[in-house]
Amino acid sequence: MADELPPEKTQEELEERHEREVQELEERSTQHVAQVTESAGKGKKGKQLIEAAQREVEQWDYDLREKHREELELLMDSLNGGPKDVATEEKPEVKVTEEDEAEKARRKKEKAQKKRQAKADKEAQREAEKEREKLEAGPSARDVELEALHGVLSVQKPPLKVLEIPSDGHCLYRSIADQVRRVRPDLCDYQGPADEMYREVRRICAKSLRGDMENYAPFAELKDGGDFEGYCQRVESSADWGGELELRALADAMKVRVQVFQAGSDQPLVLGAAVKAAPLQVSFHRHYYALGEHYNSVVPA
Repeated sequence: MADELPPEKTQEELEERHEREVQELEERSTQHVAQVTESAGKGKKGKQLIEAAQREVEQWDYDLREKHREELELLMDSLNGGPKDVATEEKPEVKVTEEDEAEKARRKKEKAQKKRQAKADKEAQREAEKEREKLEAGPSARDVELEALHGVLSVQKPPLKVLEIPSDGHCLYRSIADQVRRVRPDLCDYQGPADEMYREVRRICAKSLRGDMENYAPFAELKDGGDFEGYCQRVESSADWGGELELRALADAMKVRVQVFQAGSDQPLVLGAAVKAAPLQVSFHRHYYALGEHYNSVVPA
């Protein structure tokens, strides 16, 4: 909470600083959520860590805006000749009795309690408003998509279900790694930690892309001024998301079918050669996370 008069002398100067602080907080918040997402891991615990980080960022935003509001009130009071912060005024020395000190401490404690309660009430009101808006809005796009995908997977033989994969930029490669471990361990001679296998999948994908540039390069989304080799380097060693091109390259490299299930399609998209061996199965989501498109692994229900 702001308890001292801000150093700025005009409202314009104060608002300029506030704008800078909001921008800095937005950058810090984005970086914080990204770091938590990168290290959270998969499964329910990982999802809870990501949600906790998002709630933490919301609280940072709320606290900063409350601080800005109080600083503006203090400055406007000062400019209008109203109450000034005691730290800015010279007071004549007065004899203070023990009773005065006790009363002052009591009032200070009472004021602090009121501020904490007001903050808690505002937070509760905000949460209630968010819940009300959520109910009024009806099912989210994510929920609608998951329900439709469940209908597609449940009628497969055998019935299938989605296995959640973390949203960290490596979701496609983690999904394929999970499938290889479960269904076709013969496809990849990898002996390291299971959670790091996506790195080997990225390496295989990049090698496949480089090996057939004529067929793959026309479909690669190159960054401004970039070339296909730069694209392959990002596939191999960055956290850039993968898509259908990368799935096709992996299917060709591993000589395996890859089935991609998605809402709105009764049959999966099939990539790769028509071989008799068990396929790798993943799901594609357009609305799984606010960040955008996402891939999960698909396993027996």
